[in-house]
Order: sequence, then C-alpha cells, then structure tokens
Amino acid sequence: MDSPMDGTRIMESLILSDALEKEEEIQIMAEDEFQRKKREIVKVKVAEIDKIWAEKHKKLMTEHAMQVDKYQHDSKMKVQEARTKCVEMIEADVMQGLVEHIKNEKNYRVILKQLIVQALCMLLEREVSISVMKRDVDLVKKVLDEAAKEYRKLSGETVKITISNQILGNDCIGGVKAYAKDNKILLDNTLIVRIRQTIDSNLPLIRLIYT
Repeated sequence: MDSPMDGTRIMESLILSDALEKEEEIQIMAEDEFQRKKREIVKVKVAEIDKIWAEKHKKLMTEHAMQVDKYQHDSKMKVQEARTKCVEMIEADVMQGLVEHIKNEKNYRVILKQLIVQALCMLLEREVSISVMKRDVDLVKKVLDEAAKEYRKLSGETVKITISNQILGNDCIGGVKAYAKDNKILLDNTLIVRIRQTIDSNLPLIRLIYT
C-alpha cells in the first residue's frame, strides 16, 4: 500500500508535467503570434516601401516627361527660329536683287507691264484703276496701252485702265495695286507682295531643309 507521501509526489509530478505542457503550448502560441505579427509588420513595411518607390517613380517619370516636352518645345522653337531667319534672309536677298534689277528702266517696264496684265486677268473687269508709286507714274503711262492689248489677246475682252490718285508708299518697292467696281475690289500686285507669295509657295522646301 502506497504511503500518503507517494501520492503527493505523484500529484506534484502530474501538475509539473501539465505545467510544462502548458508552458510549451504557450511558447508555441507566442512564437506563432510573433511570426504573425512579424509578417504583418513586414507586409506593412513592404507596402510602405512600394508606395514610396511608386511615388518616386511617378515623380521621376513626370520630371522626365516634362524634360522631354521642354526639349521638344525648345527644339521646335529653334527650328522655327531658323526657318524664320531663313525666310527673312531669302526675302532680303530677293528684295535687294530686285531693287537692283528694276533700276534699269527697260527691265522695270517689262515687269510693270506683266504685273498689270496679271492683275487684269485676275480681276476680269471692264474698268480697272491702278495705284503705283509716284516715281512710276510716267513709266506706267507708257505701258498701259501695251498691257490692255495683251490682256485683250489673252481674254478676248477690252478693258479701260486709269491711274488712281492713290499713291503707293516706298515700302512696296514697286508694282501695282488694281481696283475695280469703285474700289470695292482690290488686287495687290506690288513687288513686295509677289516676293512674299513666291517665298510662301516655297515654304515646304524651306521646312524640308530645316527639319
């Protein structure tokens, strides 16, 4: 028969064994909770890092896009400036050459007649008034009949041409402005306008050069 002391020891042993098991369970649960918390923290930190990286990436991409836009804009402006300078140089060169050319009265007489005939052909009116520079009045008077005859050959129509009292300024270089129907219709066939029209018609070539 066991003694009371033996029973007590058995109880102590059982209690100790149960306590050890509980302790092990608690340790396992604590470890699981620790790992879970650690995963949550890592997940949050990774999300924060991803957010920070995404914001930085977006900022970098925005800055890059802005730099590209600025570069493209600056490049277009430089190209446009080059085209403008080219057009201005061409216009200045043509003007200078034309001014020298029309200093010869024979040359200028031919040009004036052609400009008047062109204006008549575009207006197709029976009565036309033309404005010229003050220096050109006498020369124009000499070519009016010739211009009217050539117009008749081209169109089969007759035309009455008069010289208007409106005098053209020196900025037009030369040429004529033609009016019809009591000045309601105006055709600018001055040399400066013809030069610019010629340059404009060649702008595609200039754009091709400065592309």
